[in-house]
This record gives sequence, C-alpha cells and structure tokens, in this order.
Amino acid sequence: MRGRLIFPFLAELHRLDTTAMAGPGPGPHASGYDADFREPVLVDADDDGLAEAFRREFPPVRVPCQVEPDAFESLRMAPSGNSPRTSFELVFHFRDLERLSLVDAATGDALIRP
Repeated sequence: MRGRLIFPFLAELHRLDTTAMAGPGPGPHASGYDADFREPVLVDADDDGLAEAFRREFPPVRVPCQVEPDAFESLRMAPSGNSPRTSFELVFHFRDLERLSLVDAATGDALIRP
C-alpha cells in the first residue's frame, strides 16, 4: 500500500525548460540559463533599459499535492496569502507524478525540482 494525500489541493506548476535554454543565449550570453545561480539570465530584449528574464517553460501542469501543516497555517494567517517571507512545502504522491509523466523513465527520478 502506497498511502494517499490527506487533504489534496491542485498546484499548477510552471516548470523551467533548462534544455531549451541551454543553447546559444540572447545577446552576449553563451547560454540562456545560468547554472551557477540556477535561474534564467537577464537580457534587455526590447531596449527599454530594463532586463527581462530569458525564460522557456514547459506547458503548465496541475498536480494534486498536500501543503505541509506548518506552512499551511502560515499561509492561512497571511491576509492575502502572498507574503514574501512565507515559504511553503508541497508534498506530491509519486503515483500522481507517474500518471502525469513527471517521472524520468530511465532513472525513476521526479522531474519536478525546487
């Protein structure tokens, strides 16, 4: 028996496509992904003086998850739920990840990264 989620929510995940960003980057960058900081490089694409992130994403996917109790209480106490000092942990059931093709078939690792 593999268990189940107790109070499931649906989390819409927008996963970063690092493979698509690994090629030649915009402007002077060798790549669109900065491996040291693990984030997209910034580039001023429209010459307005402000740099935008060079992002390539997979299509969004909705995954059943459970919010950890301590984090859920912190989010519930925030007036709008959008507090910059609040982080939260999501727990996914591996069966749901397999069903949504979010598991690497060769290694068995989840394709969701923090």
